[in-house]
Amino acid sequence: MAQLIRHQVRVRVQGELPATWSGVFSNLSVAAEPDGTTLVTGELADQAALHGFLATARDLGLSLTSVETVATHPSSSGPERRGSDGRRRAHRPQDGGDPIRQRITGRSLR
Repeated sequence: MAQLIRHQVRVRVQGELPATWSGVFSNLSVAAEPDGTTLVTGELADQAALHGFLATARDLGLSLTSVETVATHPSSSGPERRGSDGRRRAHRPQDGGDPIRQRITGRSLR
């Protein structure tokens, strides 16, 4: 039996879209940000649903500025994060990230 893998997504697009676009994007949350972008977040059932979402964004002519997915494996100890380049990302705590990195750069990397 195949493992169930869910995908948490955080996609930022250029421009401000109204929250009513949630229905266009498989009921993902749509929130306009103060910087003139829109953050689309939520959970998708599988990789095919993610590709479908990205195809919809492409077909609408939206410009993606960032894509982040977190694949959740039921039998694993935690989520696997991947950036828009497909590389694995370390899970950052909600408190602002790695304090050593913040000390080196002098700012939060969120």
